[in-house]
Amino acid sequence: MSQLSEKSLKILFRPPIKTHILHPEIFSYTSLQEDIELHSSSSKPMSVKDTLNILVKYFYAYIYPESSSVRISLNDISTCFNQFIHRRVGSELLWGRKELRLTFLKYGFALAMLADLAKSAHIFQEIANQEINPEKHEYFFLGVDIGAGTGILMLAQMISARKNRFREIEITGI
Repeated sequence: MSQLSEKSLKILFRPPIKTHILHPEIFSYTSLQEDIELHSSSSKPMSVKDTLNILVKYFYAYIYPESSSVRISLNDISTCFNQFIHRRVGSELLWGRKELRLTFLKYGFALAMLADLAKSAHIFQEIANQEINPEKHEYFFLGVDIGAGTGILMLAQMISARKNRFREIEITGI
């Protein structure tokens, strides 16, 4: 790396944030897939804690798709959020991780919407906890997400459809 590049990085450099994305008491050490199955088959409404766990694990799985069935640590998920936050500036979290940084930049807008946990959790929970009578719709659930981005709201629709015991589910993201 040239001296100019190194000095430019030092100007932009921001140290990693030292806290976790969720408080450890809120985090559940389960996989994203386990959380989805649990809440899809339960008639109990999802809590904010349940929703936040799905959102942070979904964020991680969006970057690392093979991780959806694996129990990922809170530290690894928090590091992923930290890397995303620092995608445009110099950070030791992204040194030597050019492909990861490019992924974050490529999907930056959609991931920024997902990473806004307060807003995403409110919308996700509102959709996932909807009570719908499947008989009125002949047990056919048709969902649409216009401006799907990461697809997180499609997941909320799927959880809602499964909770409400629809037999046939079709969800389209645009």
